[in-house]
Amino acid sequence: MWNRISFLKILRNMLVHGSIPKLKITINKDHIATLFYDKKERRYGLIYYESLEKYPGLQPFNLDLPKDEPVEIGKTYYSTELWYPFSARMPNKNRRDCLEELRKHNLTLNDHPLKILSRVGRESIANRWKLEPL
Repeated sequence: MWNRISFLKILRNMLVHGSIPKLKITINKDHIATLFYDKKERRYGLIYYESLEKYPGLQPFNLDLPKDEPVEIGKTYYSTELWYPFSARMPNKNRRDCLEELRKHNLTLNDHPLKILSRVGRESIANRWKLEPL
C-alpha cells in the first residue's frame, strides 16, 4: 500500500528526473514566451505570446531571426541548438561554485539544458526576463 510520503517522493523523482521541463519566459509576471524541447524531432521550440507586445524594445530570443523581421505571435520557432540568450545562463563548467550549485539541485552538466535552466538559470542580472517551469 502506498503511503503519501512514498507517493510524493516518486512523483517528485518523476518530475525532476524523468522529463524535460517546458519553461515560461516572463517579465513582470507577463508570460511572453514558452521554451520547450521536442524529443521526437530533437530540437528546441519557442513560442511568443501577445503579452510580448507590452515590451516593444525587447530583442527576440531567437537571434537567428532576420533583423528586419518581427517575431510572429503564436508561431513556433525551432532550432537544433539552444538559442544564445538561454545558453548564456548555463553554469560555467570551470567554476567550482557553479558545479556546487548544480549538486545542490541533484543535477550535473550532463542533464538536459532545460532541466538545468529550470533550477539554476531562472534569473540573470544581465536581463530582466525570468525562466520558470510550466
